[in-house]
Amino acid sequence: PNDLGYAGAKPTHPELLDWLATEFVARGWSIKAMHRLMVTTAAYRQVSVAESRESRAEGRKASSARALDPRPSTLDPDNHLLWRQNPRRLDAETMRDTLLAVSGKLRPYAGGKPLWPPLPEEILRAQPGVLEGLEGKDSGRRQGWYADKEEECDVRSLYLIQKRCVPLPFLQAFDLPDTSFSCARRDVTTVAPQALNLLNSEFSLRAAKALAARVTTEAGNDAAKQIERAVWLTLGRAPSAAEREQAGAFLAKHGPTALPEFCRALLNVNEFVYVD
Repeated sequence: PNDLGYAGAKPTHPELLDWLATEFVARGWSIKAMHRLMVTTAAYRQVSVAESRESRAEGRKASSARALDPRPSTLDPDNHLLWRQNPRRLDAETMRDTLLAVSGKLRPYAGGKPLWPPLPEEILRAQPGVLEGLEGKDSGRRQGWYADKEEECDVRSLYLIQKRCVPLPFLQAFDLPDTSFSCARRDVTTVAPQALNLLNSEFSLRAAKALAARVTTEAGNDAAKQIERAVWLTLGRAPSAAEREQAGAFLAKHGPTALPEFCRALLNVNEFVYVD
């Protein structure tokens, strides 16, 4: 998006670009107004697949009224004409914020000093400058890592300190850009450490346990209500009949300890991780 020279690619929709430019001026150069305009368009609000989410949830083939026309998939498979939405994975900060939000751990925070999340000792001691700060040898330059309490750092990732030499492990796994360089467009990778972080990291396990506690508080001890509430919180929809049956069998088989594991599974499904 920042490559505007002659060597860059030409706009795919020049007329649309010109119209948006005139709208930008007409709306008082308001970026917020332009964002509102774009996200409320029919093009932006399309689904990304030829079958609706409701139909997939019920295991039924989408009706012709709800399904997308399949012809564009052969005429424009790369979606240059914007006939469907492009599915996208949550970015690093949004992934962390969403885990905190659905688990009920997200703490309101606005303004004030940046917060220093606790990090493993081995990460901190791998950086010579931070090590000097930890040992008081930085001559007052504050090169160390001044961790706040874990629960104090349950805020939006926007308010966490970003130190170039000490990237936050969970955010780094999900392609947080290197803060040493300008980044016009983030890389999106799919690698094993992402799945391992989402499944087994201390942060993810804590979110799963907190989500289970929230579900128990809001839905009581009835397994059917717990399944309903957990799926609504994580996926924004009601569970299908097959999902109810499978989840119910899992909870019945493994007893009270199964709910956190069920919540952890929900936090790892593609429907939670991707926006479609």
